[in-house]
Amino acid sequence: MSDHSKREQRKASADLRTMAEKQLTSALPDKLAQTSTEELLHELQVHQIELEMQNEALRHAQIELEESRDRYAELYEFAPVGYLALTAEGRISEINLTATNLLGLERARCVGQPFMHFIAPTDRGNWQNLFSVFQQATTHQRFDLTLLRRDGSKLDARFLGVIRVSSVSDAFIWLMFVDISERRATEEHLSKLSLAVEQSPDSIMITNLDGVIEFVNPAFTLISGYSAEEVLGRSPRMLQSGLTPAETYRLLWQTLATGAIWQGEFINRRKDGLLSIEAATISPLRQPNGKITHYVSVQKDITELKRTLSELISSRNRLLLAQEASGLGIFDRDISTGQLEWDERTRKICGVEPDEPINFETFLALVHPDDREKTRATIERAMNSAAGNNTYQAEYRIINPKTGEERTLVAKGRAFLEAGRATRIVGTIQDMTEQRTMEAELKNRRRSMDQLVDQQVAAQTAAAIAHEINQPLASISAYSEAALKMLDSGQMDKLEHALKGAVAQSQKAGQVLHELLEFLHSGEILPEPTNLNEVIHEALASVNDSGYGGFHTVIDLAPGLKPVLANRLQLQKVLINLITNGVDAMREAGVATAQITIRVRTEIENSLALTTILDSGPGIDADMARQIFNPFFTTKENGIGLGLAISRALIEAQGGRLWLDTNAGPGAVFHFTLPFAS
Repeated sequence: MSDHSKREQRKASADLRTMAEKQLTSALPDKLAQTSTEELLHELQVHQIELEMQNEALRHAQIELEESRDRYAELYEFAPVGYLALTAEGRISEINLTATNLLGLERARCVGQPFMHFIAPTDRGNWQNLFSVFQQATTHQRFDLTLLRRDGSKLDARFLGVIRVSSVSDAFIWLMFVDISERRATEEHLSKLSLAVEQSPDSIMITNLDGVIEFVNPAFTLISGYSAEEVLGRSPRMLQSGLTPAETYRLLWQTLATGAIWQGEFINRRKDGLLSIEAATISPLRQPNGKITHYVSVQKDITELKRTLSELISSRNRLLLAQEASGLGIFDRDISTGQLEWDERTRKICGVEPDEPINFETFLALVHPDDREKTRATIERAMNSAAGNNTYQAEYRIINPKTGEERTLVAKGRAFLEAGRATRIVGTIQDMTEQRTMEAELKNRRRSMDQLVDQQVAAQTAAAIAHEINQPLASISAYSEAALKMLDSGQMDKLEHALKGAVAQSQKAGQVLHELLEFLHSGEILPEPTNLNEVIHEALASVNDSGYGGFHTVIDLAPGLKPVLANRLQLQKVLINLITNGVDAMREAGVATAQITIRVRTEIENSLALTTILDSGPGIDADMARQIFNPFFTTKENGIGLGLAISRALIEAQGGRLWLDTNAGPGAVFHFTLPFAS
């Protein structure tokens, strides 16, 4: 029992005793004046008996009061609500066990402490306002506060505050409270569920067991076009378009009848008449006792998804047809995991079984040793391109691991980057073995034909030159022999005539040769303003088409370059000759990573365009450099030696200059200039 209860019990007993004594003493004076001694003694005995009876009744009343106080104490201490009393200063003067248990503290640690210490910081301002109200007026106030437990956790409490002034207690404010944490958590949970339903992008509809609509969320009205007022109390059949198969509805009700969840698709009609395809999930709603009372339908509008999927399937089918027609294989390499995916055609081309695991290293092991480093470098260049050009094209040979057969492939791919780092490479491969074989055969035939033509032209040219200058040379020879004889015999007057004849015949031979060269150049096209950058790209395309592919090209052209004065066809011939010479030199030297660099710059002081062609081959030594432009000088087994001589003559005929730079290596470096068109 609390101290307050004990004080109340002692006060009640004292009040009863005082009341009995007052009744007895108030009656004595009147009795003494009217009665004799015997009567007085008798009266005293009667009063004594009455007093004893009253004392007995008082003892019974005290027992009943104590029992009542005990029951009150039990009710007070173990009530389902927490009680606490506060002083006028806001300190706890009394608190029951229910309140201490809710706070997780002993009574001794609560009594005398400011109630503010047990309130969460977020609610302390609110409590100060309430306490001010309690101090000013007698009032009943219902309010919520968040309290702090001993372990630091929070307790959501609902209070009823009552002002009470007591003469036997220092309690000023009595508070009783209940724990509403679970109720508040439930309310918050229901609030979240309500918000989730209201804000869900999917259409949600609830019907009773008869299929009458009782609830729809905003997404339903947005998708269907109907407002909630237009559909509540009606059947979902109002949404049917007539295009959903009847079997769908039969299976729907058959599934729901068993208490299971049904999933499927509806083709519904919106209020505006348009069709919408919706993926639906309909679930029975069960009460805690297991009874089904409603059906909940969640539907997602997949109209656009269906259309996109249909287009994707059509696109995939077209891609498969194109792939089948072109003979392309597809690969997909995940850089982060190292996984490499090949389709069926790629595996067939490379001789890899359908279930055989592969990665980038096993792929490189299939590549011909001479092409391996070049292939790796090409792919890494695309992965690490700082310029953002992450596409690549590589031609390499592979060796079938089972048959040893060698095949030539062309791979085209693109690296995809995230935050500047390559994450995957996707591309295609094409088997070019038969085509390259045919190109090589065609190239050999073309070379043989070109060589035969060159030999015929050279032979005819030499025959023409020999025919035209044979007579002057014979005359020079005769005059020279006569001059020697005359010199020996001292016939000086005739010697002068012979020497003049020799000079005249030599000049005639030179004139004949000059006229022959003019005749050979009589069919040339005059120079005209030409886009040098375009001609370079055309020459590279022509080189690749003629079977000289398989090398990496670095193009460094001058943007906005003014037109040069040149004959387009002759300029293209010069470029093709210089590029193919470099490719032949690199192939003959077995260079692993063949590269041709073409650079264009402007010589402002001379108003010339300077073109540089550099290969990654072994270069040209000093002895060869002195003869490189001489007619009929060649280092090729089947060469004639006229390519560079003709190229220099063509450039010089157009006002430019072609030369070999022996100090700019490694590799062979050729420069030529052309004037800008005025």
